[in-house]
Amino acid sequence: MDKILSVAASLAAVLLMVVVLGFFAKRFSGQFGGNQLIKVLSNLPLGTRERLVLVEVCEKRILVGASAGSVSVLHVFDQDDPNALLSVHEMTALMEKQT
Repeated sequence: MDKILSVAASLAAVLLMVVVLGFFAKRFSGQFGGNQLIKVLSNLPLGTRERLVLVEVCEKRILVGASAGSVSVLHVFDQDDPNALLSVHEMTALMEKQT
């Protein structure tokens, strides 16, 4: 009986470690890479499966529409575009106002 209890406790400890490590891996993924080429600046849900995503790639901001079946580039902000200089918060407010 003591052997079964010991095995069950060991199994529970291993399963708990897997769950805790999975949580931390998901929570902190992408935060330790300093030179990320693609950055998600803002994310605006439009419905249950649709969203607008503002990403930055090679110092260009790209507005992407994503749905369950497709991903589409909606606008690429050029460096000389005045909207390209907006902060993330200003861009999010602009996206929310236009929807």
